[in-house]
Amino acid sequence: MANVPSILLIGDTMIQGGAPGVLAGVTSAGASDLQTFGDFEVLKIVPSDASTGAPTATSLGWYPWYDGAYGSTLYSVAAAPAPSATTISVSPSPGWTVNEFAGRYVSIVNGTTIGYSNRRPIVSNTADTLTVASWLFGTPTAGQIFFISTGAWRDYHAAAGWLHSTEIGVTISTRGGSSWQALGNGVGADAGLIHRLLEIHPQAPRFQLAKYAGVATTVGNWGTAGSGIRTAFEAFKLDMDNAWTALATGDTLSWDLVVLDNSQRDVLDWAGTPANALLYKAQLQNWISYLRTTLGNATAKIILVNHDRAINNILSANGSLYANSVHREVAAADANVSLISLEGQRLRGDDPSFGIPSENREFYGASVFWDQYATKVAKTYELMLSGAPTSYDGGYPVYMLIGDSIAVGQVNEAYTTQLNSPTLTGTVRGSEQGIYNRGTGQVEAYNMADNSNTSGTVVATGGPEVSLMHELEQLHPDGFVLIKRASNSSSLAQQLTAYVGTGSQGGIWANTVASQHWDELVADYEGALAYINTTLGKQGDLRGIFVVLGTNDAATAGGGAVFSAALQPFINDLRETFSTRTSGKDLPIIWRKPQLDVVTALPDEILAIRAALEARATADDQLVLVNVDDLERDATDDIHETPESTIIDGQRMVASIKTIAL
Repeated sequence: MANVPSILLIGDTMIQGGAPGVLAGVTSAGASDLQTFGDFEVLKIVPSDASTGAPTATSLGWYPWYDGAYGSTLYSVAAAPAPSATTISVSPSPGWTVNEFAGRYVSIVNGTTIGYSNRRPIVSNTADTLTVASWLFGTPTAGQIFFISTGAWRDYHAAAGWLHSTEIGVTISTRGGSSWQALGNGVGADAGLIHRLLEIHPQAPRFQLAKYAGVATTVGNWGTAGSGIRTAFEAFKLDMDNAWTALATGDTLSWDLVVLDNSQRDVLDWAGTPANALLYKAQLQNWISYLRTTLGNATAKIILVNHDRAINNILSANGSLYANSVHREVAAADANVSLISLEGQRLRGDDPSFGIPSENREFYGASVFWDQYATKVAKTYELMLSGAPTSYDGGYPVYMLIGDSIAVGQVNEAYTTQLNSPTLTGTVRGSEQGIYNRGTGQVEAYNMADNSNTSGTVVATGGPEVSLMHELEQLHPDGFVLIKRASNSSSLAQQLTAYVGTGSQGGIWANTVASQHWDELVADYEGALAYINTTLGKQGDLRGIFVVLGTNDAATAGGGAVFSAALQPFINDLRETFSTRTSGKDLPIIWRKPQLDVVTALPDEILAIRAALEARATADDQLVLVNVDDLERDATDDIHETPESTIIDGQRMVASIKTIAL
C-alpha cells in the first residue's frame, strides 16, 4: 500500500475561475470553448486514451478528481404530490431516513441538453420528499431526473456532469470536473493543473486532486474557529474520506500540497473597512495552521497566490499589493510556504469577447486559469518537492548555453595561456563560476580543459563560455551556474547527421523527436537544479538561455522552412519547460544569428533561417539576436569561429542579456 500525493485547491471565487465561474462547454469528441485558446490538453478526459482523449477500461481504474456533486442513484420527480416552489417527491417512497440529506445538494438534470436545470442545497427531507429554500430556475416538472449528492472520486473532465446526450436520464456520468459547488460552472486552474501533475507523478498511484470554493468568504471566515465555513469544510473533508474508503484502494491519501487563493474577497472588503487588512496576516497563519491539523500533515506545503495590481481598479487602493506583501512575510517565516504571482496576466476586461468594461476587471481571462495559473502552481510544487528552499529572498542565478559545434568551441588551453589573461585562463576558475558536470552530477568550478563540454560533445576545448563565464561573474560576484550542452553537427530541426550516444554528435534539438537533445537537455537541467536546490541549499533561478543553432539547418535543402516552422514552438518549449520564475517578463533568450556565408550554408536556406529569427525577435522583446557577421572564421574549415572570435562571441552574448535581464 502507498501514500498517494494529494493536492487541494481551496479559496474564494478565484478557485472556480471567477464569478461567475468560467464555463467550459466541452464534449469529449466535439468543439469546445477551450479550443479557442489552442490548448488541447485541458480538453482531454483524465485518465484517457492518448489519441482520442476518451477514458479507457484500464484508465478508469484510477479516479483522480473529487466531485462533491456526485450521486450514485437517479430518481424521477413524482407527479403526485406535485412539485412545489420548495419541494419534490419520489413515488413509490425510497424510504429515506429523515434529514439524512440535509446540507447536501439535489441536482435536477436538463431533459434534452447537457447540464443541470436546478441544483440547490437540501434544507430537510422525509422518507420521500426533499425540501429546499427555493428553486433557482423555476419549479421542477414531473418526470425530471434528479440525484442527491454524496460525493465520489471520479474521472476528470473540465466540464462537469453529463458530456453526451445519450447519458442524460440513463446513467450517472462517469466524469466530474469544474466547480461542483457552482452548478458545474467554474473551470479554474484544475483544468490545466491535473494534466501538469501527471508529468510530476506519472506512475501509479499518481495523485489525487480536490477543489473547494468558499465563494464570498474572507480569510477571516476561514481563520475563525467555529465559523460556518470551517464547519462546511470539515463536512467536505469527511465526505472525501468516506468517498476514498468507498473506492477501496487500500492506499492512503497524503495531503502534500494546498493551493490557497483566499485574498480576493478580503481585498474587496478592505475598500470599506481598511482596518480589516491589519488582521489578514494573523488570520491567514491561523487558517494555514488549522488546515495542516485538519489534513493530518503538520508540514503540508502551501502555495499562496499573489494577484495582479490591476485588480485594485475595482477593489481597493493598494489592496492586492498589501495582500501580496503579507504573503511574502508568511512565506519567509515558514519553510513550507511558497508563492506564485499572476502579475501581468491578461484580465477579462482586456478581452472584448467577454463584454466586460476594462475598468471592471475583477478576474483573469479563461486561458490564464487553464494555462498560466496551472503551470505556475505545478512548477512551484515541483521545486518544493525537490527540496528547494522557499525563501522569497531571491534565487541562485542559473544560465544555459546550448548549440552546435560553434558552441562546443575552438578555444584550447594553449591559446588562453598565450593570452596571459587572469580572467580568460584555461585552467580552473574561481568557485563562483560554476558549471554543471553531467558525469559527476555536481556543480564544479569551471575548467575549460576538464568540464567545458561534459554534456554533449566531450572535447577538451572551450566555446563562447570561455569569456561568457567571466562576464557573468561580473553580474553575479556571489556565484552562478551554467548548464552547457553542445554537440557537433547538431541542428534545430533539420537533422544533418545521425544522433550518436547521449549527444556526442549529430541530432536535433527541437522537442519533436524522443531520445535526442531535448530529452538529454531536460535531464541536465533537472540534475543541475536538484544539486543546486538540495546540495547547495539554494533555489535555482534560471535567468536566461544562450542558443547557438541554425548553421547546420542551412546545409540541407528545405532546412530553412523546417527551421522556421520549428522556431516558435522551440522557444515556447524552452520557456514552458525551464522557466523558474512565475511572474514578470518572459525568460530571456539570446540567439547567436548564424553567419550568412559559411561554406556549408545553402544561400536560400540561410536567408530563410535568418529571416525567421529576425521576425521572431521583432515580435518578442525577450528574444535578442547576436550579430557575428563581422567575426573572423577559421581558415581551415570556413565554418567555425577563430578562438579570438569565440571569445568576442561570449562577451557579446552577456552584453545582450543585460539589455533584457530579468
